[in-house]
Amino acid sequence: MLLHKIRLIVVTISVIIIPCILLAQEMPRRQLHQKLARAKAERFSGLQAATVEQTQNQSDYDVTYYDIDIDIDPTTETVSGTITMVAEVLSASLSQAEINLLDNMTVSQINGTAGTLVYTHSNDMITVTLDRIYNLGESFTDIIEYSGTPNPSFEAFNFDKHDGNDMIWSFSEPFGARSWWPCKDIPSDKPDSVDIRVTVPTGLIVASNGTLRNMSSDGSTDTYWWHEKYPIATYLVSVAIHPYKTFSDWYHYSSTDSMEVQYYVFPDHYDYIQDYYAKTVPAIELFSELYGEYPFLDEKYGHAEFMWSGGMEHQTITSLGNCGEYLIVHELAHQWWGDMITCNDFHNIWMNEGFAVYSEALWTEFTYGKEMYHHEMLKSKYFGEGTVYVPDDSDYNRIFDVHLTYDKASWVLHMLRHVVGDSIFFDILHSYHDDTRYRYGTITTEQFRDVCEDVSGMQLDAFFQQWIYEEYYPNYIYQWTTNNNGGSWNIELTIEQTQTNHIFTMPIDVAVETAFGDTTLVVQNSLAVQHFSLTVNGEPTGISLDPDEWILCKVEYPTYTGFQLLQNYPNSFNLNTRIPFCVPERSFVTLQVYNVEGKLISTLTNREYSPGPHWVTWNGTNNHGQVVSSGMYFYRILAGNNIASKKMLMLR
Repeated sequence: MLLHKIRLIVVTISVIIIPCILLAQEMPRRQLHQKLARAKAERFSGLQAATVEQTQNQSDYDVTYYDIDIDIDPTTETVSGTITMVAEVLSASLSQAEINLLDNMTVSQINGTAGTLVYTHSNDMITVTLDRIYNLGESFTDIIEYSGTPNPSFEAFNFDKHDGNDMIWSFSEPFGARSWWPCKDIPSDKPDSVDIRVTVPTGLIVASNGTLRNMSSDGSTDTYWWHEKYPIATYLVSVAIHPYKTFSDWYHYSSTDSMEVQYYVFPDHYDYIQDYYAKTVPAIELFSELYGEYPFLDEKYGHAEFMWSGGMEHQTITSLGNCGEYLIVHELAHQWWGDMITCNDFHNIWMNEGFAVYSEALWTEFTYGKEMYHHEMLKSKYFGEGTVYVPDDSDYNRIFDVHLTYDKASWVLHMLRHVVGDSIFFDILHSYHDDTRYRYGTITTEQFRDVCEDVSGMQLDAFFQQWIYEEYYPNYIYQWTTNNNGGSWNIELTIEQTQTNHIFTMPIDVAVETAFGDTTLVVQNSLAVQHFSLTVNGEPTGISLDPDEWILCKVEYPTYTGFQLLQNYPNSFNLNTRIPFCVPERSFVTLQVYNVEGKLISTLTNREYSPGPHWVTWNGTNNHGQVVSSGMYFYRILAGNNIASKKMLMLR
């Protein structure tokens, strides 16, 4: 989800100007991610950190159904009604149930199947004493009557105005559902279905999740009954209420069947949004092809405008405060990755947001071309500190860190695609979509890793460990030399990782330029310093690492030019050392080793070299193949008219 906290304070100005601005110049994706994610984190700073994790009691039961039956009064800005919760016991026995609801809301009564229940309400938690002890596998029902004004500081439930008319909207991620209705507000517990019955003053239209079962009126109020038949996380339950203008499009998923795409828009925005909303069905078509069929085909997809300049991926009915192309694509992608399959907890929020950001890049690739795909990925490179995994999910700034949760997480998928290959990567996404273990459920990083391994047949522990749980990135430097081997050319390539925190294991593309054309080879790099021997048909004239930028890395290309003799490495050394040098033009090069007395010990090379960087290796032996003793040695190069020397230390 993307969020930008631009509240529409001066309504008469905002409704005229803001849509024009949004359409005249759509916010760049990078800027959009930064501003919108940052604002989302601000909304829950007052929530007690201790309440965000599932309690032990909550782990002992699983909610299977909610009936949300509420009256909303925009005049008093209150919500009142009844929540029916049905749950199954997961432990050997259960006598109480803990249910999240912020303390500013008032509980008036709780009933069970056998009558009134005893409860307490403190520390943002309702503790209900059940009517008896329930055993493993049994179900119990709590019917909670409550009322109050949802805490406005969380902005999870909001009473607003647009164009002089009431605009009431919810936005519950990550832990805001508990601010307006009592529930087990934990993403890992998705009820199998939810009924959402909302009564509002006549003239207001309620958009919500799933399918509209009924709308009834008593002359002064209207009641909308929405039914979500698929499992849904509490933070995805949504209401958006306004005297909307409504219209529809259709997603034709076969020659004979289609799904309605419903739009609820502010009447004065109707003309503005048409061109942008028109991209929705083509995006559904693309993602259904790339990922698997749209997951809520029996219900709908749609947009409901709300009062944030951003979006939230409410299940089957995204809330939008902006009509930008990439925002529409991002929130739509969440219907697969975030709604159908939800992160098990907000430690793993990258499973939602990284997938949605990467979906923007895939939309770019398949709509505007592969070159534009790479161009878009480069905009989201992040080289700073922090892990993609969120260590503390009570830190809302950390959950929604744009650099880690959004940008770097999208690069995890970009890199995974190249590691396993295009065909296998999209096979992984289809298998992920179809896997009955996670479909309409929740998932962790490790479970997704296992899906990737099952499909690819590759061991990917190191990949996910280093990119999800480790910080930073590899920093590569490299050196290379070549020699003619009777028609083919040998390349001796050394790659060194110079970062200090972690050594990365990655396949690296090595692009080799030759007179006969360019070729790309792949080396499997996993060491701090690693040597590779490669063979090409033509004389190499240039070598580069990761030329298409498939790795979140920095590459220090050989920068020395002209004639140079560089320091050997390692120095000191025990068995072998490499001596790099550079010649500015084709030159005959002699490089020799001398002892401190000036006696020639070994001639390492005596041949012609092409322009550019090269190196030779000395293994500590003399010209007769005998190992020499420890001590200081000098190496001297003669290349055309250029002469240079340096010293090195061998320690046996």
